[in-house]
Amino acid sequence: MGGPSAPAVCVDSGTPVLSDGHPVCVPRSATCPRGTTRSAAAVDAPSHATCSRAVSCPPGSLPERVGPVDAGTTACRPVVTTGGRSGLPRVDVGAWASIALGPDGGRGSDDLCAPLSLRPDAFALPQGEAAPITIRITVSSPDQDLSRVSARVNAAFAGDGGDRPLSQEAEGLVERSVASLIEALRSLGGEASTAALELRVSCPPKSL
Repeated sequence: MGGPSAPAVCVDSGTPVLSDGHPVCVPRSATCPRGTTRSAAAVDAPSHATCSRAVSCPPGSLPERVGPVDAGTTACRPVVTTGGRSGLPRVDVGAWASIALGPDGGRGSDDLCAPLSLRPDAFALPQGEAAPITIRITVSSPDQDLSRVSARVNAAFAGDGGDRPLSQEAEGLVERSVASLIEALRSLGGEASTAALELRVSCPPKSL
């Protein structure tokens, strides 16, 4: 018992998935594994629903989307360089955050937002409705030591009437999505380019 039920037919190129044992309708693009994307043709034609991995980048760099969002063009951007203290690699945390989390003041990255798009029920979204979420993230690396990196997350519904708090379930979902990306940053090791960084991005969960 409990939890919303999705209609048998999803709208706007949505696809049904099970969430906590209940059917919900989500964007097809969100059903690709993290680190992969679905082409525009695949989104429009479910029979060609192929998820492709982004361009393979050399060690120390990450694929970055360039040009229009729907163009799917990526290029490799270096985030790890030499020159850290005691010969350690130095990680450009600002460049990493712009790619992995999203540009400050802009839309969150696919890797950050897709897990949220898979759970419209957690945000109590009726079919056909969207609720943009503002996510404020503070990344901290005490003594610029990436092995100690952590993130503080504050998320809320964004609207003309001001921010509204998320449910505990939705808030936990956002925190886990950020935490999994911070873990990838920690795995780079070495020295952070800065001890602290703050940014604000938005994600647009929608029930289709």
